[in-house]
Amino acid sequence: MVNAAWLEQVVWEDCRSFIRNPGEALAEAQQQLHARMQQGAQMEEERGRYLRGHHRRCSRAWHQVDVDVHQRIERAQLNESAANGPFC
Repeated sequence: MVNAAWLEQVVWEDCRSFIRNPGEALAEAQQQLHARMQQGAQMEEERGRYLRGHHRRCSRAWHQVDVDVHQRIERAQLNESAANGPFC
């Protein structure tokens, strides 16, 4: 169990300390905010790298699909031409 009188004394002491010198707590809060902002910027950079890589992979995949489709169309046209007789 926690001693209520002791806990109340600690809480009030913290309150008095903040009221007398808010600069220390504010400086700590500002440091935490700065660290979070840096972390957010780093995460945004990482996200950008991931998205660029994903875009490159998708582009290559769609290019290959496009090449495959064109090759199939060409083969089908050649087969159709061959089935219709000589070119001359």
